[in-house]
Amino acid sequence: MNLISKDFFEFQIDFAQIWAKKQNIDYSEVLFKNTCLYVRLIGYNDINRPSMENVSWINILKNQPFEKEKQCAYFYKLYIEFEKSKKPSPPPTACFSYNYHEDQNLFELHFVNADPQGNFSKERTSIRFEELKNIFTEIKSKNHNNALVKIGTWMLNIDAFKIFFPIEFTQNAIFLDTPLTQNYTHWGQFLTKEGNLKKESAMHFLQIVQNRTFDHINKYFPLPAKISFLALPYFLRFYKIE
Repeated sequence: MNLISKDFFEFQIDFAQIWAKKQNIDYSEVLFKNTCLYVRLIGYNDINRPSMENVSWINILKNQPFEKEKQCAYFYKLYIEFEKSKKPSPPPTACFSYNYHEDQNLFELHFVNADPQGNFSKERTSIRFEELKNIFTEIKSKNHNNALVKIGTWMLNIDAFKIFFPIEFTQNAIFLDTPLTQNYTHWGQFLTKEGNLKKESAMHFLQIVQNRTFDHINKYFPLPAKISFLALPYFLRFYKIE
């Protein structure tokens, strides 16, 4: 994906201010638990999970300006600096990728908007199938036959996404029951593949947050995030991998 536009960060701040007031909780807590800021400014992995006690995060909050416009500029500047600090790597050539969680014997699938010709257009469907077949061929070679495969994303609501997986995987997808909304699992639906904010959708979402009340934060999103797990052999059969 391209760099995220600055107005996405303004959108995150707008949401945090509304949500903190609506739930009567601390604004800094909302920034950590319910926006992408931590992930976009600091990052994380299996060893270094997001933590409110992270020294870098504490300093970010300590130095944030009070005014909204200055906050937005401040967070966006830190985001650009963080992106520049990363080890240079070529842009992704595939939309799907995965990582392995050894402690859980679990392969987690990821999706990124990487195809300028259209991620799920009819003309690109065969390319997505090929990507995933290559992924599962590689996974099979690692000899973790008892592993599970997982994905958590708002896209499990979209038929054009679900066709790439066994029906058991998509039918078993369940509502993601977590109070945390820290990454694209929830927020990706508000970004175009160019990294721009979908302004109309974002404004509608903020109006819902402002004016309606649900019993779970995930229910406020136009497409609530879902999660699914399934044993690896289902995918090997689906992709006819011997």
